[in-house]
Amino acid sequence: MEEQLKTIITCFAGRKEYMEIQIRYVLKLLNKFSFIENYDIWNFSWSESDSDYLNTLPSLHPKIRIRNAPYYGKAERAGEVGSKQYAYFFNQGYAADLYKKHIFVKIDDDVLHIDIDNFELFVEERKLRSDCFLVSANVINNNFNIIDPSLIHEDFFNKNENPYISEKETVSSVYSNSLRLSINFCSWLGSDLPDIIQEFSNGVGSNDEWRLCNIIPNKVNKNNLIVNSYKVSHFSFGTQAFNKPYYLNKYKKLSNML
Repeated sequence: MEEQLKTIITCFAGRKEYMEIQIRYVLKLLNKFSFIENYDIWNFSWSESDSDYLNTLPSLHPKIRIRNAPYYGKAERAGEVGSKQYAYFFNQGYAADLYKKHIFVKIDDDVLHIDIDNFELFVEERKLRSDCFLVSANVINNNFNIIDPSLIHEDFFNKNENPYISEKETVSSVYSNSLRLSINFCSWLGSDLPDIIQEFSNGVGSNDEWRLCNIIPNKVNKNNLIVNSYKVSHFSFGTQAFNKPYYLNKYKKLSNML
């Protein structure tokens, strides 16, 4: 396998109840793969207590960084502050000239299970597929139109009693840029940063998902890609109603097996 490009995992954070699970997977990744340069926690938390928790995480590993946008206040969903924070991330978070040879893996704070063993294969597929703009994991609960994802999570746990089960063969499929692709666990190349920076130069970060999976790919004439063999689990969208405490506890127990 060729030498890996340096990879930055970047997370829009953060809710403590989710991050305290995710961080267990991230620490495993950081210790296992030297090509991961940093795990950047962008502090977009909505409460002081969550923010205080996030600021304790860099003490766990030297590659963990807290990043901030210069916009503060109640960053509620679809609010003006949140929009400015997202725009700052995409437009000014990473300079194109400094990171043009990097790979970025963006994850939501409620990604609660990550296939550690095959992360390198996912990143390698991302590197090889420069013809695709976004490369996404095969994300459990990736469709925000599903109101009750209980069956999806239950099926996941029935198949994943052992978190070290891995698939060694990389299987991917092209995903049209005319379709919406939820960006719960996705990646882009540093060489594509100029197009991202330009798209968010207006200082507005709202509708970032559609702009990343549709607007920009159409401008640069690229489709997206899903790595079907690489699976992670996304907990919930804001509109979903199900027994969250029950399944959150199951994810906690699963992470304790690491």
